[in-house]
Amino acid sequence: MAPSLPGKQPHWRPDIEGLRGLAVLLVVGFHAGFPLLRGAFVAVDVFFVLSGFFLTSALLRELVADRTVSLSDVYGRRVWRLMPALIVVLGATLLMSTFLFAPIDRADVASNLRPVAFFTGNLVFASEGVNYFTAGENPLLHLWTLGVEYQLLLFWPAFLVLLAWIARRRARGSESSGASSSARRMIIVQTLLVGIATAGAVSFALSLWLSTAAPMWAYFGPHTRLWAFAAGGAMAFIAGAGQSVFGASVRAITMAQIAGLLAIIVPAFLYSRTMPYPGVIALVPVGGTMLLLAGGALSSSTRFGRALASPLLTGLGRLSYAWYLWHWPLMVLGSVFAPTIGPWGRLAWGGVALLLAIITRHTIERPFERRVTPLFNRNDFGDPFTWAIGVSSALLLAASWAETRATRYVERSVHRKFAAAREDRMQHSCWARKAARNPKADCSFGDRSSSTTLVLLGDSHAEHWLGGLDRAGREHGWRVEARVMGGCPVSDFSRLTSGATRRRYRECSQYRERMLQRVIEERPRAVILSSYDYYVPATDADVDEYLVSVEAWQEGLRRTYARLSAAGIPVIVMRGTPQVPFDVPSCLSRRAERLLFATDCTYERDRDFTVRARQAQDAAARGLPVRFVDMNDQVCATRRCATTRRGIVMFTDDNHLTASFTRSLAPVLGARVERALQQEPILAVRTAADAAVR
Repeated sequence: MAPSLPGKQPHWRPDIEGLRGLAVLLVVGFHAGFPLLRGAFVAVDVFFVLSGFFLTSALLRELVADRTVSLSDVYGRRVWRLMPALIVVLGATLLMSTFLFAPIDRADVASNLRPVAFFTGNLVFASEGVNYFTAGENPLLHLWTLGVEYQLLLFWPAFLVLLAWIARRRARGSESSGASSSARRMIIVQTLLVGIATAGAVSFALSLWLSTAAPMWAYFGPHTRLWAFAAGGAMAFIAGAGQSVFGASVRAITMAQIAGLLAIIVPAFLYSRTMPYPGVIALVPVGGTMLLLAGGALSSSTRFGRALASPLLTGLGRLSYAWYLWHWPLMVLGSVFAPTIGPWGRLAWGGVALLLAIITRHTIERPFERRVTPLFNRNDFGDPFTWAIGVSSALLLAASWAETRATRYVERSVHRKFAAAREDRMQHSCWARKAARNPKADCSFGDRSSSTTLVLLGDSHAEHWLGGLDRAGREHGWRVEARVMGGCPVSDFSRLTSGATRRRYRECSQYRERMLQRVIEERPRAVILSSYDYYVPATDADVDEYLVSVEAWQEGLRRTYARLSAAGIPVIVMRGTPQVPFDVPSCLSRRAERLLFATDCTYERDRDFTVRARQAQDAAARGLPVRFVDMNDQVCATRRCATTRRGIVMFTDDNHLTASFTRSLAPVLGARVERALQQEPILAVRTAADAAVR
């Protein structure tokens, strides 16, 4: 995400400025969480195409005319076009995290700021396997795009200069055969175009491959985004000086604009985060942007061009960079203050960010452009690239100091307990992917010498009972075998879904099938099944590609229950545990620090959804010898629920129980599992918790 670049510019086009405004609106709406804009992340590709278009246009005249291009000047001036606002936002984010975030979260913000300050945040996020669509607590996550921009900024001018050098050698060879100057220029242009097309093709091939082989590297990598940049570079040859691909045909330009806008807007509504991206489907928004560029200066003369060139969109376009920088940190801050603010609440914080963007534009960016940039242009202020490295180093040092300070404070205070809760899980290598890499991993818990085997099968909500089952197994003489995969429920709905949902759960379906076959072959004393309840919508209005219908969920549960029961294996189903509307360790840390808007960290159970989930389980088990174990009276037996019990933090986040807490429940858990093994009818233990949800 970047504004137009300084230096020699193509013909200024208000419709492109308006396109920036439209793209940033889509990005803000997506980050606000509006379900209808679930695919609006494609707007980022609009900015990559525009960046390639402007940067190539700025260099093209010098390269074709055989003028010397100073790469240090190109790098330095373009970096400093973006640095002032970035410095302000990074500094403000560091201050916000220091004084308003939970103490246990401050070190992470500072740690993320370090690579961002040197424009390598995207590489760090990719190497850490960060999922862009589920890591919303990181206020700097959106700056991965700047990392891509800067990395391509370093590569692209040098690449074009290299192509121009090769072209000039070819052109000099043609001079001996009497080629005209125009012919020599054509050789240079052709060489540049072939080089750009080749680089784009290689990048696109990498994008296709990595979108399935290494999705995070595909999403965050500059090598998989280069082809969008190259597409903009190719358009610089065609329309960089304001010329139209379609000549003077207003009708043709209009049709291209309609197609281009649809190619950007329709995916914003129809694409989903489960689709491999960027890949083939990214051709649509990239192609749409190219169509909008192709009209040249005449684009603003059409009805759609005038709409894009409206004062509202062009105004947002001028503010797009600053707004992009500000909107996500403030949305994250709003969620820290009120975790349940929802899309409209986050959009309100986006409005605050727009006000800050206006202030930043008029007090930081424009004065800097008018007063400091001319000093760089005259070399009165030294090498701009050296200055940029110096400022980034200062930011890195500030972030390192803040991280060290935050870490030491947590280690020496009550917050140490809350930080430990985040990692309070059983340590093992039994997750599906880890176990696949290490077939010899010991996934036995409890009494490992016992001949009585219980298999624990399910997702992370099965795994969070492992602490309690480990202790209960030692007390009751069970060996507990863990077969767990994050995000993989026991409901076999694979044949009942299609499209994005089926793609999302394909790996899970394959894993579950292998594990069911293995359980049937091993014939354990019983299998304990447990899953997160919220794979189905909490309400009928919820829309998400990760969700499955209640009907498909119920039928999938029945398929799993019936298959195991038909094999003569006793089935014990653990009832789901509550979803908390906030991150528990963070809330407890903020409360202990007595920060602004800190709450008491209690919550009210979602009783309606609990009933819905239980009804699906009961209906799926009807007529089958399935036993249920319900521990919710131990988690919360009242309408208002606490998040600590006898000094133990109960949750690692907003839905997973800590190993320490489930271990403390081992006596009750063991007794209830033992009763289930004895085939006592415990469809549900009648408790105050049951009365509260029925």
